[in-house]
Amino acid sequence: MTTLDFILIKDLNPNRILFLDTSDYSSTPISPTLHVKFPDFNKEYSTPIQFGQVNIINTARLKFSESITEFPDGPYHLTFEVNNKQCRESKCVFITTKAYSQLSEMLTEIDYTNKDLLEIINKINLYLQGAESVVNSNETQAIELYKQATNLLKCHVRMSVKQQCSSCK
Repeated sequence: MTTLDFILIKDLNPNRILFLDTSDYSSTPISPTLHVKFPDFNKEYSTPIQFGQVNIINTARLKFSESITEFPDGPYHLTFEVNNKQCRESKCVFITTKAYSQLSEMLTEIDYTNKDLLEIINKINLYLQGAESVVNSNETQAIELYKQATNLLKCHVRMSVKQQCSSCK
């Protein structure tokens, strides 16, 4: 009996998705394939997968673009299938790579004694984690949580470390 499963490994590089096949195979799978629907797109893009290992997926490999471009943050619908579509596993995953990259940059420049700023960083983390965790049950709520996080990130870019804009308070 084959039990399909996969995870995406967190990465701060928006040019790739690290796909890990964590399936339990009773025999060698035939034609492992990943299908990806980008946020706000109806078309599905596909690529062969090396089973049981990390696969580096980029937009060129998916034939989404001719060259490697950044994956936009948002809800992605992923379907992993083997044995000529006889066995499938589908998930909706909220990719937050670009937002986490901005947060990482922000962390290199902050004053760690500024408790108000640390509270904003915690809120951003909470909103991003919330978006990732509720995407399968409520995609609309996940998008709203992500927007809250990005609004706080934009607010930080506009403000100096010592002052806050009104939406950050």
